[in-house]
Amino acid sequence: LGWNYFGRVDRITKIKGKRISLDQIETFLQINNPTVDDLAVVSYPKDGDYEIGCMIISDSPIENLKSLWEKEIPNSHIPKKIVFVSSIPKLPNGKTNYLSVLRDLI
Repeated sequence: LGWNYFGRVDRITKIKGKRISLDQIETFLQINNPTVDDLAVVSYPKDGDYEIGCMIISDSPIENLKSLWEKEIPNSHIPKKIVFVSSIPKLPNGKTNYLSVLRDLI
């Protein structure tokens, strides 16, 4: 019998040597943006490191959201790739399907 390692379950990623909780970023962005209806934050590999991306449902232009985020959170926590959608992929139980979000962002 052997152990198979399938990765982390707690949605923590390491970007430029810093551990970042994707759930905390997601919660912060939802709570502090009244124009955001829903969003999903994921990390994806880029140039030997990871970057943060998000799918978002919002009526607010991206410039307004980014300027607000830049005032409140570190640059490493701001999603680099942002895709506006009409709905976030969900699992049958109603939770966010992060694998589908990741596939759609890459």
